Amino acid sequence: MFSRPQFVALTVVLVLASLVLATSSKPREEVNYVEKRVPVAAFNNEKVIQADFFIRAQDDSNILLQMRNKRKPSTKKYSPDNVVLFVHGATYPSETSYDLVLGGMSWMDFMAMQGYDTYFINVRGYGDSTRPANTGEPIVRTTTAADDYATAVKYILRRRNISKMNIMGWSWGTSIATTFATNYPELTNRLVIYAPQWYRNFQTKVSGSYRNTTIEGRRASWLTGVAADKQNSIIPAGWYEIWESVTFAKALVNEKGVKYLSTPTGIVYDNNEYWFNSINIYNSTKLNMPVLVIRAEWDADLNIDMSLGYFKNLTQVPYKKFVQIPEGTHQVLLEKNRMALFREVQHFLTEEKTIPLAATDYDLDAIRN
Repeated sequence: MFSRPQFVALTVVLVLASLVLATSSKPREEVNYVEKRVPVAAFNNEKVIQADFFIRAQDDSNILLQMRNKRKPSTKKYSPDNVVLFVHGATYPSETSYDLVLGGMSWMDFMAMQGYDTYFINVRGYGDSTRPANTGEPIVRTTTAADDYATAVKYILRRRNISKMNIMGWSWGTSIATTFATNYPELTNRLVIYAPQWYRNFQTKVSGSYRNTTIEGRRASWLTGVAADKQNSIIPAGWYEIWESVTFAKALVNEKGVKYLSTPTGIVYDNNEYWFNSINIYNSTKLNMPVLVIRAEWDADLNIDMSLGYFKNLTQVPYKKFVQIPEGTHQVLLEKNRMALFREVQHFLTEEKTIPLAATDYDLDAIRN
């Protein structure tokens, strides 16, 4: 028989053990979670925490969505203002843009060093996220990608115990981010739109579920629209080669021995069915948060009229800002003037009070010309 003190002590031990067991048996939300500390050379090798993992898609638990988180070890307080989620464009995964180390740091490194809790997602069919079956039909359209993005946002909000956060997209990612923000304005703190899609006057031939992008001609395509005397200086020496080696590291190889990426066709079908016919994929009148629209001067992929069309259609937002980065292409985030992009985005996210501007504060025709 136990004495009363022994019985009480044993009861406490059993209760604590059951709590530990209950906590340890609770399934982790992330899949294959790996965390490490990596040095940032541009900041005297100060280290940031990098966590790589997957989360499960909301509509199908067998679909895994690749994510990455970067933050300083000292960043322990989270709010709507210092948490941001990046999403990629139509062809290349997030890690080859937002977290490609050039000149000693990536964009995510830069933001992490400023105290941001930064994330990227690869929607299904991109990077190491699950590749949907090749059905011969268009897959991963913008609405599906926006659902994947929403899954990631809701995961981050739970993880950081915050009510909303900053949303950012580039290229096709602007349509993904805007679709999310119109569906969930209450979860969106500020919206950053870098090189937005908009109405277009051409269609692209497409068929099947996947399309191929070969390694051949990538540099020439990148520099489309750049004057000949600027082409050798816009990308610092060695940077293109780093991007190419990382981007095509897991590429397939065709019968001619040429590397290529295979990505979903959904974006192309959306371009042909919606943007070509001047039909908006989302209802931007539902946007009720501050919005930054930013592009580069020599962006030949998504031209100035697309950016201005998107900007002018922001009729219900409390504040909007348009910025054009000089001497940059669609991929200015990987070019010599990328710091102008990084700083403009950071400035927008840290503005304490976003004051609505009159229409006359923007001479849009002058920007176009």
